[in-house]
Amino acid sequence: EDCRYTQSFLVEERDSPQARAFWDTYGFLIFHDAVSEGQCQELQDDMEDLLKERGGRLTNFGMPKGVNSLFRPALLRLRQSENIAHIFSSLLHTSDIRVGHDRWLWHKPAPADSASPCTRRNLHLDLNPWDYVELNGSKHVQERLDKLQYGCTDRAFISENNDVHFSMGVCIQSILSLSDITDASNGGTILVPGSHKTFHNWVNIADQGQRRNRGPMQYKFDGKDRIQSLAQHPRLRRGSLLVWDQRCVHGSTPNRSQQDRLAIPLRSFPRIAMSEMRARERGQTVAKQIDACGFREEVTAIGRVVFGLNDNRTA
Repeated sequence: EDCRYTQSFLVEERDSPQARAFWDTYGFLIFHDAVSEGQCQELQDDMEDLLKERGGRLTNFGMPKGVNSLFRPALLRLRQSENIAHIFSSLLHTSDIRVGHDRWLWHKPAPADSASPCTRRNLHLDLNPWDYVELNGSKHVQERLDKLQYGCTDRAFISENNDVHFSMGVCIQSILSLSDITDASNGGTILVPGSHKTFHNWVNIADQGQRRNRGPMQYKFDGKDRIQSLAQHPRLRRGSLLVWDQRCVHGSTPNRSQQDRLAIPLRSFPRIAMSEMRARERGQTVAKQIDACGFREEVTAIGRVVFGLNDNRTA
């Protein structure tokens, strides 16, 4: 193991006792060489192309401005890749999974004289803690998810990410690093190892006043919260996939290096978490997007599953 990087595993080791013990203990796993160098370069080239198409405009968080979800051949190849599907299927304990359709991240180096970089250090949870643990919360979550209009707005593919409930089983998030992260100055993802195990106890003692907030949210921790001191900064090789339990407190730090940092968020969930109606509409919309970008002939057997094309009877 290269001492410059955090402990990681091969994709083939995903079900090994060592990987399972690491996941159970810390709530995250790193898989090096999850994506080949050739595919990393293809993804990076596609990001550069899109950035040129959109006039180089990025949000403060390093996402392409004006888009909510992306359907481009390079990203679709990634989402249907065997390695990614095997990792998600293993952690979700089912091969009948669906993938999310998010954007990418491009963090430019912060100016040397900037006291306020575009991406500030933050710690958060991409879920509503109280909706997640509430015994009857599943009904409210499913009602909201069933109202998502995938065919009308690409925002629906983003809204689904933070609306989760414990009845859905393990909820996972991940990020593919297209840069070498060898030092804290590179910025990138930080997380609090093991916080998934204390999540339920924390919810019980957290600010009761926020219980009135219902619906998907990003719960942000105060900069003075003691949990800030527990955050760790995983060191990642280019082509590594960092996966974490959605209950695991995580966030990001600014890029203080001299190099750009590129990464792609990836998410997956079991098909059983969706109603028939939602699965059908979602599958139909994905099928239209696949056709629109000319990817239909490249869809593999894995792709038909993870894109939900089998949920759309006409696809």
